Amino acid sequence: MESLENGDGGSPLLIVGKLEEEQICRIQKDFLRIISFENYPDHDDFIQIYFDHFKIGINAARVLAGYGHKKVIHITGPDRYASALYRKNGFIRGARKNGIEYEVLESKMNFRGGCALVEQVSRLVKTGKFTAVFAANDWMAIGLIQGLRAEGIDVPEQVSVLSVDNIPLAGQFSPALTTYSLDANILIAECFSLIEEMERETQTCCMERKMNRRIILQPVLITRDTLKRIGHFTDPGSH
Repeated sequence: MESLENGDGGSPLLIVGKLEEEQICRIQKDFLRIISFENYPDHDDFIQIYFDHFKIGINAARVLAGYGHKKVIHITGPDRYASALYRKNGFIRGARKNGIEYEVLESKMNFRGGCALVEQVSRLVKTGKFTAVFAANDWMAIGLIQGLRAEGIDVPEQVSVLSVDNIPLAGQFSPALTTYSLDANILIAECFSLIEEMERETQTCCMERKMNRRIILQPVLITRDTLKRIGHFTDPGSH
């Protein structure tokens, strides 16, 4: 923070990762042009570019319901991660709307976090008759699938898995993950476009005007091998 306060307040500042409210207020005193890649619901005074994580959760519930799954486990990370929190809240909203019975299990948002939930997920699949898992990200999903395999639980024959992020490994892993793609290229392109707009305004003596807007990007569902249909249902699509 000290290095930022000594920087060039006229240059655009890019915020990657979630900051505390106090940090945001300090930054705003020194920088007119701020671009954040996280959603700050209580702020409308700087630019925010982000994927609609809440909608991802809602859509995941709808897709799983469309495939016939009525008992779904959601594995997620701590609420301090905005993406995990919004995806969870969106999923709960979507589950209730689509008549899905759900369980939420929390762990770290990495491979080991997914592995750590194997015992709980296995028990819910075997005794609770849960048929699908919505994972907060691909690394959790991969860790979980590896652990379930060791427990003799097949994906997707015994339990389907839907995930988020579309990391490079998602399409190379076996079974290949059905997941939401958050295209970083789109986000980067939006960012560069905004920086160019800021430069044009600077050249036309509009330096003192703050820019504020929200650019909400939409994910795309990439259907692969971890999602199995139960019964006779129509394809729910990706929107």
